[in-house]
Parts: sequence; C-alpha cells; structure tokens
Amino acid sequence: MTITTGLNEQLLIITHQIRELEHAITVARNRRKWSHLSLAFGPLLALLLYAMLWIPRISTTTIWAAYIPAVPIVIAFCIAAYVLKRYPGGPRLPDGTYSDRKLRVSLNSNVLACEMPVSS
Repeated sequence: MTITTGLNEQLLIITHQIRELEHAITVARNRRKWSHLSLAFGPLLALLLYAMLWIPRISTTTIWAAYIPAVPIVIAFCIAAYVLKRYPGGPRLPDGTYSDRKLRVSLNSNVLACEMPVSS
C-alpha cells in the first residue's frame, strides 16, 4: 500500500510540474505575441503622426487633438516592447527567478518535450 501511495504522490508531483511548465510556456508565447504587436504598432503609429504633420489641410487644432492621446500610446508601445523583449517569461528556475536562456519546446502528439541548452 505504501509503495502505491508513494508512486501516486510522485505522479501527482510530476503532473503538477508539467502543468506549471505548460502554463509558463503559454505565458511566454502570449508575451511574445504581444511583444511583436507592440513592435509593429508603435513605430507605425509614430510614422502616422509624423506624416500627419506634413499634410497642409489638417489644422493645428486637429493635429493637437490627435497628438495629445496618441503620443502617450506610442510611448507605452515602446515601453511594452522593451519590457516584453527584455523579460520574455517562461519557466522559473528553482530559486524563483526566470531563466534568460532560450527554451526550445515541441508539442508532438500530446507529448511535451522541453530542452534547455546547457551553458558552457
């Protein structure tokens, strides 16, 4: 009975670790997606605002009305892109910090394979 209980506890611990790893990978993928979006929309919006200055038919009040809410958004996109690229997320190390190393993940036929390259 005790052997079965020990095996069940080990199985529960392993499945819990797998669920934590899957969640961390999902978070890292979502952060990467948002990072790409912020890298695309930040410069695009800045370019649009710059182009708006060169159109002579747009009045100064209209330009100010567009710039007041848009400039903080451009700055927020730049900050978000930096933070998401700097801290991409992913699995935690045993000490609670996140690893800076690249994580290679493959999900094939419901089997999770995770390789972390060993730093030399």
